[in-house]
Amino acid sequence: MTLRCSVVIPVRNMARYVAEAIGSVLAQDEPALEVLVVDDGSTDETPGILRRYASENVRVIREERLGSAAAARNRGLRDVRGDAVVFLDADDRLLPSALRRFLRALEHDPRLAVAYGEVLVIDPEGRPIGTGKAPIFRKRRPSGDVLERLLVATPIVTPGAACIRRGNLCTAGGFSDLPMGEDWELYCRLAATGSFLYLRGSPVLEYRRHAASITSMRAESFESLSPAIDAIFGNPALQARFPAWLLASRRRLAVAGAYGFAGRTALRNAHWDPARRNLLECLRRDPFRPRELVLLLAALVQRLPGPLRRRIK
Repeated sequence: MTLRCSVVIPVRNMARYVAEAIGSVLAQDEPALEVLVVDDGSTDETPGILRRYASENVRVIREERLGSAAAARNRGLRDVRGDAVVFLDADDRLLPSALRRFLRALEHDPRLAVAYGEVLVIDPEGRPIGTGKAPIFRKRRPSGDVLERLLVATPIVTPGAACIRRGNLCTAGGFSDLPMGEDWELYCRLAATGSFLYLRGSPVLEYRRHAASITSMRAESFESLSPAIDAIFGNPALQARFPAWLLASRRRLAVAGAYGFAGRTALRNAHWDPARRNLLECLRRDPFRPRELVLLLAALVQRLPGPLRRRIK
């Protein structure tokens, strides 16, 4: 069965980047069925840019103020017609073969709820960040029944790096409105409906790091991820599936990982005090984290050497 993909792009005041995001979808070697751009009350030049792209295949949905990326994604989801959906952030870019690779995977295995791939990190100007070498501490990207693994952290860097079967989305529901980690929380619900597949090989998406991104602004604080952790471990369906002792163990690791994420983000931004506090709290809760130990040493001496900065993810 041949599947078609819809791409939903939530945007608010991203005039600098949104044309590149849309262009990356239109440049796919297997075209998307449609692109739905949800403009959440932009006040910059974004609406004018979107008018230039509006067409039969690029639909612009203008809202006064939905208030969050999760709400904008859900607004787009209401109108999608494709068999599968990619939620692309307005500052990221799909790589040319991404949709073809996603769809072939979903077609091959009807049990798949999600196919996802690796990302290439780029700077505000679109240049690759890094040495081209593997990260110092590799993150495993699981396939199959990944629900227990997802309780600890998500292996999917950003929503645009994943393609979700629409039927599974309908079963699981859309995004919860959370300060951060709404994608992680959704993946946990999706993993209860089907399996995941990691697409090995080249990246599927260019993930842009810049100071204006929501992740950069919020991610230095554990409190931003705490509501997502509460939502995941408060889900009655997950509580019924796993014993209480396992959920308690995974929650401890999830909290440690959230502190580690906050510490790594602060360290990349050279905010030494929050980096130290978060990394120390991470290691207090889970001492067996060599990456965070190395990064704590860097935070203590207030120096992050270039090769180390470029190889942490």
